[in-house]
Amino acid sequence: MVALAAAGALLAGLLVLAATSLNIAAMMTRNIAPGLGRRHPKRAINLAVILFLVLALAATTRAPAIMLTALNLSGYVGIQFASLWFVILTDWPVSARIAGLGLLSGAGVAIALFADGGSIGGVNPGLVGLVVNCAVVFCPLWRSSRNVRSLAEEDVS
Repeated sequence: MVALAAAGALLAGLLVLAATSLNIAAMMTRNIAPGLGRRHPKRAINLAVILFLVLALAATTRAPAIMLTALNLSGYVGIQFASLWFVILTDWPVSARIAGLGLLSGAGVAIALFADGGSIGGVNPGLVGLVVNCAVVFCPLWRSSRNVRSLAEEDVS
């Protein structure tokens, strides 16, 4: 039973590292170094991912509590983007200001609950923050024609 739990923990850790490595690769090619030639991005991306993995390993062996805190916070804040994904996928009419306010309020609630150490009925702080986020983003009080601009023909082309 212990071996099964250890294998599950190892698999979860590898999954997190793989997903983070893919995110780093995407950031490298699109944002950090977009001017690299076609042959050089692979080398630069591999170097960035290896550097991240070495730093993550060093941070985990030296200060596992800090690494665990960072992982928890990234999960609590990362889930806040679910409301924005829903807005994009359903073409829900929400202004950027309201979407940003929802994102910040949800992340703020999640971080405050995590920092306080408390929870609301044992519910994950990220989920509580997401509920606050969605309450702000999808609140019917924001629905007016002056707050949300529909796309004009020249915006699409």
